[in-house]
Amino acid sequence: MVGLADEARAQDSGRRVDSTFLHTDLFPATDAQPFRLRPFIIEGSEAVSVGNAPVDTADYGIDYRFGLLEVDLSSFRGDTVVVRYEALPVRFRDVYRANTLTSSADSLADERLPDIRPEVRGETPDPFGSSNLRRSGSITRGVIAGNRQDATIESGLRMELSGEIVDGVDLRAVLTDENTPILPEGTTQRLSEIDRVFIEVRSGRGLAQLGDFDFALSSSEFAQFSRKLQGAKVQGSIPGTGRFFSGGEVVVAGATTRGTYRSQTIQPAEGVQGPYRLEGETGERFIIVVPGTEEVYVDGRRLVRGETNDYVIDYATAEISFTPNQIVTANKRIVAEFQYSTNQFTRSLVGTNVLANFGSREGMSGHLGATYLREADSKDFSQEFGLTSADSALLVVSGDAAATRSGAERVEYDPEALFVQYTRQEVVNPDATTDTVF
Repeated sequence: MVGLADEARAQDSGRRVDSTFLHTDLFPATDAQPFRLRPFIIEGSEAVSVGNAPVDTADYGIDYRFGLLEVDLSSFRGDTVVVRYEALPVRFRDVYRANTLTSSADSLADERLPDIRPEVRGETPDPFGSSNLRRSGSITRGVIAGNRQDATIESGLRMELSGEIVDGVDLRAVLTDENTPILPEGTTQRLSEIDRVFIEVRSGRGLAQLGDFDFALSSSEFAQFSRKLQGAKVQGSIPGTGRFFSGGEVVVAGATTRGTYRSQTIQPAEGVQGPYRLEGETGERFIIVVPGTEEVYVDGRRLVRGETNDYVIDYATAEISFTPNQIVTANKRIVAEFQYSTNQFTRSLVGTNVLANFGSREGMSGHLGATYLREADSKDFSQEFGLTSADSALLVVSGDAAATRSGAERVEYDPEALFVQYTRQEVVNPDATTDTVF
């Protein structure tokens, strides 16, 4: 037998009934009332008894929300009140508030004045807990306003994580979210990536990368490849099995390319340092060069970007200008390799590279490599060109012939409208064909 409600709950069965819990509380009949039960009692689920005699509902009152019970014990003999009931397994504070109203004494007016103070709360839990991850970052906010535009707020978030998550496994992550419409100017040697998401997990056997990463293959003389991708990459090492096979490496990547690759030969003019315009594969004049993807060669020598080096580039206008460190003449051979975007459609890339080493360092040795690359346009043009399933079927049926459809949208007739929104007319063309014009 126990004397307090909270202590009585130590004897609860706590048996689960569907989404509720069945409890049993015992109280000495001599305790002060009301008896305190658990809150959020299921109405009608309670059973009250004194000793072995059940108590009728007319002889007790109960507050189901706060769990308070009052029993008329005048007609019962017994020293223990037993309550069985079901309650919801939830806990809420009675009061939620951001500030606490207190009072302070005013010595001049000899009265007490109300004082509002912030509610004292516990410290915000650290989401990283006791991990060994090193984190750093910054949040920026800016306001853009003008005499012909409304004020807008620009924001940016940058977060970096690095460290060991478990024994032998290291994590590196760079997360940025910037909605500033500013591209790097290309006048400095180092560029900060804009909107970059990079996550790398590395162990002794290999690594996995997710997000924005550089995919470079240089193990083979015949498959030199370098791209900036958005996707996933997995790289692992193959252990050796003996003197004949000494190990190898496997790299697999699947992603969407941030731009289309292009190698362009620039025709220089005597004494003209620039700007020289970069163009797309089919001669597009208005392209956007993906920042940091360009490689400029003069007579086979790779140049260094920067105002104090060899050249500068404007990524938004796709123009290259050479500095006085690199004098341009008509007999120079200038080649620019870069990735560009025209925002027309998505390109996907799948690549894998396998390298196997044979022999040992003391004896005969060699290596064998195989590379597979596939870069193509996305097969789904519905989002880029606004094509419906019916449009796609029409293109398939038409083949190489012209495919046309009506672009009119039906407007239901409204008898209460003040005017007719559209009228349809038949127009006869010079070649005797008829068109419908709205």
